[in-house]
Amino acid sequence: MRIKRDQRDNLSLTSALEQYRNSYPEYEDEPAYHILIVLNDRLELLNKFFTAAISGNNELDLKASHELDRLVADRLG
Repeated sequence: MRIKRDQRDNLSLTSALEQYRNSYPEYEDEPAYHILIVLNDRLELLNKFFTAAISGNNELDLKASHELDRLVADRLG
C-alpha cells in the first residue's frame, strides 16, 4: 500500500491509519490495528503536552500534564 502525503504538512499517523482502514477494511479487527490507534492517541497527547510547554501556555500545559498523569496511573494500575 502506498500512502499519499498531505499537501499542507507532514503525514500524520491519524491520516495514515484512516488511509489504511479505507484500503484494507478486512483488517480493521486485527489487534495490531487497535494497538496503532492507542499509540496514535498517546502521541497526540504528548504532542499537546510539548506544544503547550514550548509555547508557554501554562493552562494547556497543566491540562496535558494531568492527562499524562492519568494515563500513567491507569497503566500502572
